[in-house]
Amino acid sequence: MKQKMQTLINHIALVLDASGSMITHEENLIKVFDNEIANLKTRSVELNQETRISLYLFEGRNIDCIVFDMDVMRMSSISPYYYNGGQTNLVDANLKAIEDMKKLPELYGDHAFLLYCLTDGFENSSKNSGSTLSQVINSLPDNWTTVCLVPNPQGIHEAK
Repeated sequence: MKQKMQTLINHIALVLDASGSMITHEENLIKVFDNEIANLKTRSVELNQETRISLYLFEGRNIDCIVFDMDVMRMSSISPYYYNGGQTNLVDANLKAIEDMKKLPELYGDHAFLLYCLTDGFENSSKNSGSTLSQVINSLPDNWTTVCLVPNPQGIHEAK
């Protein structure tokens, strides 16, 4: 019997805060996002791994999935898609991204999941609580990782 090729597949959800409080961080958020996409493209090639991107923008009651599980090599700058306005539904947006990514099949390969949130950390309009998000994150399997990037110490405090 011939050996099978093991496919390594990374599923990465980038959850971007598009609320009104992010207006002062917009330029940096776009720069961080674009640099991260460039890095993910490079690492995907270097490590011979498939990397798939889902992109969510959230504000007010809106959670917009801009792309879902798309090859990172096809992703370009976020700048044409990014906008600001409204309140911050940080908890609901992250729960939505997790819910969507849980629907991805994990057949025939080694799948890893990364939830990557870029925010100022403020929350003021989610239907769900921070403790609900914490419970969901803590119940995720070992092939899941969550990251939250914030611009300052106050953001760290708020995001926790």
